[in-house]
Amino acid sequence: MRKVGIVGAGAVGAACAMALALRHSTDEIVLVNRTPAKSVGIATDITYGAAMGDVTAVRSADISDLAGCSVVLLTAGVNEKTGGATDRNDKEGRLKLLTANAKIYRELVPVIVAAAPSAVIIVVTDPPDPLTDVARASAGHERVFGTGTFLDSLRFRTHLGRHFGVAPGAIDALVIGEHGTSSVFLWSSARIAGSSVEALVERPPETRERIERDVRQANIAIISSSSEKPLERLDLRSEISNFLFTIFQYPKKVLPTAFRPLVNSELQVSCYQSLYLSPPNDSPFAAERTSKTLTSSQVSVSGG
Repeated sequence: MRKVGIVGAGAVGAACAMALALRHSTDEIVLVNRTPAKSVGIATDITYGAAMGDVTAVRSADISDLAGCSVVLLTAGVNEKTGGATDRNDKEGRLKLLTANAKIYRELVPVIVAAAPSAVIIVVTDPPDPLTDVARASAGHERVFGTGTFLDSLRFRTHLGRHFGVAPGAIDALVIGEHGTSSVFLWSSARIAGSSVEALVERPPETRERIERDVRQANIAIISSSSEKPLERLDLRSEISNFLFTIFQYPKKVLPTAFRPLVNSELQVSCYQSLYLSPPNDSPFAAERTSKTLTSSQVSVSGG
């Protein structure tokens, strides 16, 4: 049986749970929150909302109930609005949340690992790249990766699709590096039905600047549009459901995720051992992590 735990039942955690239930990406979802009443309400709401689809058991529980989970999504922590990371001119961006969220992770992750020692941990909380390293160090194993630049890549394709008037699904384009303001857009490899985007874009400097700015500031635009009530984060629903679909149903799919590049002596690659980033899928870094095995469910994750 496919079982997924979600630790943190805020707007992001609730969005992830709803996406997994609607897509039936898993058989059971365990919601863990520091305020149990909130996770109970979300689990009940999702159960009613997904009643006409394939049955996915959704319940509120304690950390100990994560036992048997193949995957645990970490969505707990201070968000950008609460943490004051919504200034478009602040180059630090999501990194302002690192100190507070790293402290939360150092407390949570060891408890999660004690309850679900075989689970793969997926870091969703901002900033995901450095927090993935914090989670790995706290977990004491390598079965940890973050959402990385997958969402940035989806947004990149969306804005390119809007610019050219085509469906984002027809576009192959990646954003690599670190999720957020320092991410790197791979314009040279972006394609629409095999045609180079660079060759199609009019006035490259202006168009590129506008699209990159819109992608980098997308999160701020979403958060700033809400008042006191958090938005449902439909973009994250798509991202996380794709991750879990890849893990459980389509393990050959390749996604840009945040993981720690390993040193390969044959390729003479050197890097800091605490570095987490989303490299292109054909890089020597990605070759080291092409397949990760989830021992508890005997399925594999394509890294990249």
